[in-house]
Amino acid sequence: APEPAPGELAVPANATISEIVASLGASDAPVLHFADVAAAYGGFDDAAKGKAFADRLKRITTLWCCVDAGVARELHQPFPPGHILYDPLFDQPHVDRMGRSYGANWTYRLGGS
Repeated sequence: APEPAPGELAVPANATISEIVASLGASDAPVLHFADVAAAYGGFDDAAKGKAFADRLKRITTLWCCVDAGVARELHQPFPPGHILYDPLFDQPHVDRMGRSYGANWTYRLGGS
């Protein structure tokens, strides 16, 4: 992985939220450098704070949009679908804000299906 350039702050791999906050507080670097994006974040030190963050993500990642009837029909989904609910937790098993369980294999869905 390339080394950080001058003025960049190297964020340690798998850093917890407290480690990242400590690094940011000690630096005035305008750019963060992640040597490995897949290992960029090691999670929360406090499980309750991690759950609160995940719950907040579930509430704020949505927008109103429409899909035409032809696309819905092609995808075998109900029409009209209503809101788009982005799933920021797609890469881990979880229950989404609609109460739908996802395991290792995430799939997108239109509407309330």
